Amino acid sequence: MLEPQIPDDEKDRLLALNALGALDTPREERFDRIVRTMKALFDVPIAFIALVDEKRLWLKSNEGLSHDDLPRDTSFCGHCILQKGPLIIPDAKKDIRFLDNPLVDGEPHIRYYAGWPLSAPNGQNIGTLCMVDQKPRDYPDEEQMRIFRDLAAMAEDGLTLTDLAGIQTSLRDTNQALEKRTSFIRKIFGRYMADELVEALLDDPTALAMGGQPRTATVMMTDLRGFTPLTNLLDPKDVVEALNIYFAAMLDIIARHGGTVDNIIGDGLVVLFGVPEKADDDADRAIACAIEMQETMKEVNLALKAHDLPELGVGIGINSGEVVVGNIGSDRFAKFSAIGAPVNIAARVESLSLPGQVLVTEETLRQTKTAIQVDGSLRVKAKGVAGHVLIHDVIAIDSKKSERAEPQQSEADL
Repeated sequence: MLEPQIPDDEKDRLLALNALGALDTPREERFDRIVRTMKALFDVPIAFIALVDEKRLWLKSNEGLSHDDLPRDTSFCGHCILQKGPLIIPDAKKDIRFLDNPLVDGEPHIRYYAGWPLSAPNGQNIGTLCMVDQKPRDYPDEEQMRIFRDLAAMAEDGLTLTDLAGIQTSLRDTNQALEKRTSFIRKIFGRYMADELVEALLDDPTALAMGGQPRTATVMMTDLRGFTPLTNLLDPKDVVEALNIYFAAMLDIIARHGGTVDNIIGDGLVVLFGVPEKADDDADRAIACAIEMQETMKEVNLALKAHDLPELGVGIGINSGEVVVGNIGSDRFAKFSAIGAPVNIAARVESLSLPGQVLVTEETLRQTKTAIQVDGSLRVKAKGVAGHVLIHDVIAIDSKKSERAEPQQSEADL
């Protein structure tokens, strides 16, 4: 094992580190968010922000390690701060510096290490943003390196710009630098909301204000039938794997049809068509999306079977109407969402659907521009809604107008 050298400017480096006032401080969400993002984006078991003190690494944020500090003399980060750029170790077992390192042979069994040095305002490297895996990995490609660099810059900004007013002033004065990171922001937040919504928020900062506005939209609700009791029989890892296989297929379909994922609630989805931008074919796209989702469940179940996981069935309900969309919450936490009676009715319609079924309200069918083939209808009583709601069992989008089945004259409470 080769111990890391002590930098020539060690005294000044330690002064710069201590001047930040960040050592041995409580965890902060702004740093935890960066580490969680890196861990998820790069699919690594361990990620952390380390400050390199005189004899230790102190972890400002940590995902995957059981301790808040590590010895400096055996650390990979001690080597990383000696560099101007990142330190990438694809396989520590093949690197002479780390062959018999106790962090390689023992916990946390490092095989892959990628660290980016973090600098203080005076230029000294005072810490690192790192990710670790227990198996060898390839060198990051160019796009991954750009993302890694941007995350390191965010961590560095967080360490050096300590008060909110200073951060806001700095952001106003560095619009050009922020433009370079816009692609990164789109990449990150595109995983959590529709691209159209990301663009709307980036183009119009006032869209972040609390409040809402009325909008005619089509709401689609989905839910896996019998999945909740199934989770009690499966290993938690298998539950997550099953959901990831399912959601990966469904979210791709939703994106192709221009839907906005409003929420993922356990194994259920809330999807909006007509938000953030309304179109004439919102209802048509919602129905086409739902039909394709049901058809794709065959492929999903084949993939689940290949992983020795049980088959799944999904029920879908769709309704249209005027909802209120906007940022709901507070200045501390907010969520862009839709609320209103049409959302509640969509949820209640979905609750009536069977596995493989798409139930659509009369209001949604009234807004369609294409021919929709139905296989029976039902008039139901919805709680909180005057009169009855007519729902239809949709089976296909037809090339010509189809005859709708006469609604059954029975009542059910939604």
